[in-house]
Amino acid sequence: MSFAKRACRVALSSALAAGAISSAHAASKAPRASYPELSLSASGIKLTVYLPDVETGYYRGSRFDWSGVVGRVTYKGHTFFGPWHARHDPTGQDAIQGTAEEFGMFKPLGFDEVRAGGVFYKIGVGGLVRVEALVKDKKTGKMVEQEYGFWRGHKIAKPGPWEISHGKTWVQFVQDFTGQRGWGWHYTKRISLVKDSAAFVISRRLENTGTKAIDTTHYCHHFTIIDDEPIGPDYRVVLPFGARIEELKGTPVKIEGQEIVFSQALTGDKTVWARLGGLRGSPLDNGAAIGNRKTGASMTITGDREVVRYCFWSTRLATCPEPFVAVKLAGRASMNWSNTYTFGSTAEKKSK
Repeated sequence: MSFAKRACRVALSSALAAGAISSAHAASKAPRASYPELSLSASGIKLTVYLPDVETGYYRGSRFDWSGVVGRVTYKGHTFFGPWHARHDPTGQDAIQGTAEEFGMFKPLGFDEVRAGGVFYKIGVGGLVRVEALVKDKKTGKMVEQEYGFWRGHKIAKPGPWEISHGKTWVQFVQDFTGQRGWGWHYTKRISLVKDSAAFVISRRLENTGTKAIDTTHYCHHFTIIDDEPIGPDYRVVLPFGARIEELKGTPVKIEGQEIVFSQALTGDKTVWARLGGLRGSPLDNGAAIGNRKTGASMTITGDREVVRYCFWSTRLATCPEPFVAVKLAGRASMNWSNTYTFGSTAEKKSK
């Protein structure tokens, strides 16, 4: 059977009406399972993927890409990813879990072109309204508008549309967006299970359909928790390069060789953030391995693009390696990049 025939290419509303995807309620108090989602499974691995929807979607904030959020993975009795907030508000900036991807964390498209009330753009989200955020200039003493802050909520002036298609082992999201002042893109994200392997791939293709050059970054926050065990010394985060800490905020961690080591459990609302050095300018830097010594489960991430920045963030219920890639596209130019996620357990290794 051809790919075209196997594809269930329908709008999200049609899929919901047909019962192919679970129904949802818009209220933030709705149970997590009531948000539109899709299950992919094969070779003993199962993925729960949240689907974008402007009224009922699990994530409707202005920071992260709405599409293809892998919120939970199960394999060999182990779980990976999960909620790290006590309550879920779909419109919250950080109200997301699992594979949370973001374009333009430091400066979105067109932000500097407008003042408060003007519209700028984030790929995977749409057009956003710049909020007024004034601060006193240390040199002049005058009140000036602050630079972009990803933690601020911005009203969504024009949400990007999504076309969703899927099969038993894959799901694909396409966003065609045309904005003002020459901004536009065609973005495709596909999540596919790997045949005969406990792994999945997130592949992306971005085409600049506007007249202005796109110069931004992309990364995945990787809100990772294994078997719902809080983050602490039982976790191993191993990097693919010999890293050094160039900047550190919050509860201290240290690096031993290529491993980020937690000296103690993160409790309460304590967090740690670090910017790492030691990158070799190679796609080999793009990844990490996260394991839980207590439960024996692990996840390995690899990517195929050079890393231009690498950060690490952690709180009590999520630990997050964050490799950034550069996205630079002239008009009509395009690029492809992907990440592979592979899962395992020590119990599985002992049985071989």
